[in-house]
Formats: sequence, structure tokens, C-alpha cells
Amino acid sequence: LALPSTLLGYNVTGISAFSFEGETLITGVIIPQFVSMIGTNAFAGCTGMTEFTWSECNPEDLNASYFGEGAFKDCTSLKIFTVPVNLTTIYAYTFAGCTSMHYMVLKPNKNTIDPRALTGTPITDMYYKANDSQTTEVDPIKTGVLELNLTAKHEWFYDEDGKVTDTKHKYWHFVDNKPTLWDQYLE
Repeated sequence: LALPSTLLGYNVTGISAFSFEGETLITGVIIPQFVSMIGTNAFAGCTGMTEFTWSECNPEDLNASYFGEGAFKDCTSLKIFTVPVNLTTIYAYTFAGCTSMHYMVLKPNKNTIDPRALTGTPITDMYYKANDSQTTEVDPIKTGVLELNLTAKHEWFYDEDGKVTDTKHKYWHFVDNKPTLWDQYLE
């Protein structure tokens, strides 16, 4: 069972706490751009969900500003997540136990992240929708969640046209709502 955005409806602005908790048959979710909140444990335990996709892939276009604790806890098949730029707080256990999630996309402007937010989640690659300066000098994901040791992870910066000549960082862009490395920057 895939859960398309048409089932949710494009006029949906919020997903209540516990709405889909434990729904193991859900394999993919497409969320309307105008959703502003996802409640506590809303998708917790959706072990068959491999994709959670926003209807608009650019994080700046998303309205979501609140995820409740444990919103995606134990979604063991979820591989990647794009964090909306308006989500300034990531609460405890939001992505805890997402044992297949190796990739996260975010803009480094998060105000706070609970150290338990990614407990048991093996993030290996952080895709940054970075500022114009292409820097993550102020990044509470790194400074606030030291046990993740993100300084040892791969960092990839967003580049819309692939023409950046600086090779200090590898660059990527969105293709079908997924971060994709430009060919010239592949290792």
C-alpha cells in the first residue's frame, strides 16, 4: 500500500499525533507542501515506509515548522529525509531507530536539536542546502549532537547548476526529490 498525497488531500495542513503509528503496510508517503505540523509518533513504527517525500522538493518551499517527539521513530526502512528549513527544533526521538536512514538533507540553520533525536540512526551522509557562502560553520547538528560524530561523515553541498568550481566539497542537486551527486563530483 502506497499512501499518495491525493489520499491525504492537498488541503491537509497538519497530521495529528499517532495518525499512522504502526501502519506497516505503508511503503511511501507524499506529503502536501502546505503541511505545517506532524504530530507526536505520527508515523512511528511504519516499518515498511522506504520513502517520505514532500510534494515540493525545495526545503525553502515547505511550511512544516513542527514535528512532535518520535514522529518517525522506528521507521526501519526509511532511507532518506529532507528537513524543511522552517523546522527549527528537532525533538527527542524524532528519527530514533531509523536503522536504514543513512542520508539527511537540511539547511544548517536549525536552532535546536535534541541529542536523542537520531538515537540508533546511522547517518553517514549529510546533504546541506547551504547558504550562499557554502559553509556550515554554525551547525548545531554537529555541535549539539557530538555523539553522532558527524565531522567524520560525508558532507555534500547543494548546487543547482553543477557549475561550482570549488572542489573542497562535493556538490549535489535534487532529482525526483532525491539528492543526486553531479557526475563531475562523483568519487
